[in-house]
Amino acid sequence: MHKAIRIVLVTGTLCGALFGGQVAATSLVIPNAQAGTEGNDANLGPFFDTSVRYQQVYAASQFAASGPLTISQIAFRPDGAVSGSSLIIFFTSVQFDLSTTSRTPTTLSTTFADNVGADNTTVFNSFVFRTAPVTGPAGGPKNFTVTFPITPFIYDPTAGDLLLDVRAFESGGGISDNLDAQAGMLFTAHVDASGIGSTTGAVFRTGLVTEFEVQPFVPTPEPSTLGMVGVATLLAAGAWLRRHPRSRG
Repeated sequence: MHKAIRIVLVTGTLCGALFGGQVAATSLVIPNAQAGTEGNDANLGPFFDTSVRYQQVYAASQFAASGPLTISQIAFRPDGAVSGSSLIIFFTSVQFDLSTTSRTPTTLSTTFADNVGADNTTVFNSFVFRTAPVTGPAGGPKNFTVTFPITPFIYDPTAGDLLLDVRAFESGGGISDNLDAQAGMLFTAHVDASGIGSTTGAVFRTGLVTEFEVQPFVPTPEPSTLGMVGVATLLAAGAWLRRHPRSRG
């Protein structure tokens, strides 16, 4: 292979590794201890048979990350006691917000606004009607089949705990059975109240066992940076060709 071509290819490969490489998403269950163990509680979460405002906080220590993460999906699992073949959720609208909060599972406020972080972002807002299969061992833990793909949210565990803020508006629907939950731990807690417009609620030391799809956050390089690398590569190749012209046979 011509050396100049090799220069272009090698440099391009390095650029791809530096700027375009993506790490595969992984599943992270919180509380971590419940990844393969049934929770000790059951809860309907935000999906009661009435409209609900629901906030759940997750301890940053459970994310075990040294830098920012991109969260792309949130999932829950049916409680181990659910015996039916499917779990049905029907809501007129469900809104998920995520933010980085200074509150913790032990300091969660009864005032919803006090728990919301400055980077609050709506990551899901839609009508919800789905039938989630109930699969997994009898008695649990069941599989995470109640999934919500979301607009990717960048979360840095070093900046605080993670807050999930849900507004679920029900009109003739609800959820058909309980979701798995864990009570009495320091890693999660929630506050809820009837009505999506509620400003205060009651705090409970329990929370839904939750699976997040995460991957390390990879910043997108500025177009000018990529352009400069490309120009430098071409100039280097051109200079080599001028110094080493190919002879004609």
